[in-house]
Amino acid sequence: MQSERCINTATAKTTLAIHACASASKCGPVIYYDIERKFNHEWAAAFGARVGGNFTVAWPDDSAQALNEILNLLDKNKELGIVLIVLDSIAALSPTGKQYVDKEQTTLQDFREVPMARLARFLTPFYEQFRPLLAASGAAFLAVNQLRVNIGGYGDPMYTPGGNAKDFTSAIELRMLAPTNIEKTVNGEKKLVGRIHKGKTKKNQTASWPREVKVPIKYTPRIMVDRSLEMYFAGVEGGVIVNEDGKAPSGKQAAFYGDINLGMGQSAVATYFDKHPEMVQELYHAVMQRETLNSQASIEGTSDVLQASELDE
Repeated sequence: MQSERCINTATAKTTLAIHACASASKCGPVIYYDIERKFNHEWAAAFGARVGGNFTVAWPDDSAQALNEILNLLDKNKELGIVLIVLDSIAALSPTGKQYVDKEQTTLQDFREVPMARLARFLTPFYEQFRPLLAASGAAFLAVNQLRVNIGGYGDPMYTPGGNAKDFTSAIELRMLAPTNIEKTVNGEKKLVGRIHKGKTKKNQTASWPREVKVPIKYTPRIMVDRSLEMYFAGVEGGVIVNEDGKAPSGKQAAFYGDINLGMGQSAVATYFDKHPEMVQELYHAVMQRETLNSQASIEGTSDVLQASELDE
């Protein structure tokens, strides 16, 4: 399965990719292609992704080498057992002139200079070979991308470089939005202690409805994902944490989990979870159970619609 992340600047694109690597490396080998040459070992280690063992960072000499290696790894993955391959990022790929994938040799060859859509023409033949190899490999592929502004024209001016082939290949496309600062007043001054990074699925073949995600990252006392605040957001979205009226709490409204008053506002709820870590685990199982029930109801509803349409015909 391929997933693509479309990002504005400073929206935790690399951070989320590293977080995925840290989780996947517990199950098997993970390879991270750092095309941007910005990988920070200390930042990655803060999220549990330490180079060595199952986690490898590669710095290819050029874009052609990176794509060739990805194709070769996928082709041999039955022996290698790679769980996740990350490409950071598509926008940083810089083909020299026009290059194409030789389907006989699975190598990239120089062809001719094309002034327009050079990156898109470079990637389209790659994806032609990439799709069947990825499906047979059993690995997951995560590509980070960036947003560009299309001057003139109609519709949404924001687009991602690399052509349309990547959009058709992706199973999930997550667009990251501008983050919200988490501030704390210390000695009468507001200090930045973290950020809440937000994402919205632009394309999702694994669920029947658009999804939104919030990832809170705190900077003190050390850089890490705020699990307590993250569970609050998951509980609200899953309908497990509600206000007195049974709706999603907002602002400084009291939040309830069953008959338990968790506090007023997300900061108070996060503090409650910090003091009661066993509640986080219980809430996690409740959210997953609700998600399972929602998925089953969605599948049954789709089946009923299909049966009704067949009867009409």
